Amino acid sequence: MTDPASAPARPSSVGSRPAPSALVPIALAPLLIVALMLFAGSGAMFFVRGWNLEGFSAVQAWSIRLPDSLWAAITVCGSGLGAFAILSIALRSRPRWVAAGLATAPIAGLYSNLVKRIVALPRPAAVLAPDHIHVIGETLRNNSFPSGHAVTAFAFAAIVVLASRRPLVVALWMVPLAALIALSRIAVGAHWPADLAAGAAGGWLSGACGVAIATRWRQWNTVRGIRAMALIMMVVGSALLLADLGYPLAWPLQFTLGIVAIVSGACAFAWPRMDPHCVELPRSVSAPR
Repeated sequence: MTDPASAPARPSSVGSRPAPSALVPIALAPLLIVALMLFAGSGAMFFVRGWNLEGFSAVQAWSIRLPDSLWAAITVCGSGLGAFAILSIALRSRPRWVAAGLATAPIAGLYSNLVKRIVALPRPAAVLAPDHIHVIGETLRNNSFPSGHAVTAFAFAAIVVLASRRPLVVALWMVPLAALIALSRIAVGAHWPADLAAGAAGGWLSGACGVAIATRWRQWNTVRGIRAMALIMMVVGSALLLADLGYPLAWPLQFTLGIVAIVSGACAFAWPRMDPHCVELPRSVSAPR
């Protein structure tokens, strides 16, 4: 019989997460799909022919049946401040989501802003006649590709999906929510379908990278780290109360999200709670046998 003391210790399942490299194939799949879609359907320099123009018109014709205030509220949820305010609710129960979000933000921001300036495509309001487009909120005309709101929505969807224990189940409701936020950009007259597709792909990849970073480097999972993230969420909430996001109809939701982020951050700062599933044993402490 094997001596229990000599048997090798089994690795603890606590804190186990997919290796960062395992997230890469998941993130690259939508990139390939979107690349094929754009190659097959673009056909014009400004992406205003074929399925792109038809898709924009179809979504606008459908979305106009719903209140403008609803679409304005949905699109505000896809702004960076709005998305972080929603994510702040999970700071005490799932702080790794917030950590992954903070790691994702610079990656997603670099992708969105860099591609916008390189491609520099006009938005629908700069191409279509006023009677062929329904605009909600501020009229935007430049730097259409990709959609920054779609980048944000799918980046945060990727965070929640890839950092959860049941990713396929969570994806069933997170991906449709992200798609709805992306579609709101057509509803408000700000983007083409191709912008949403490129934003979704880049956002998903950015979110996967953020999860990999938060999984590899866990310095955030300390009392000091939790409180630092809490302070950032309070700043986000304060910014929402002061910022002009261009959608006055969504101000009640914007104000509410600002208060939510401030309260969530204050609670996490006062009662910091580390994520027990991401706590690693010190090297000087051996695993229990």
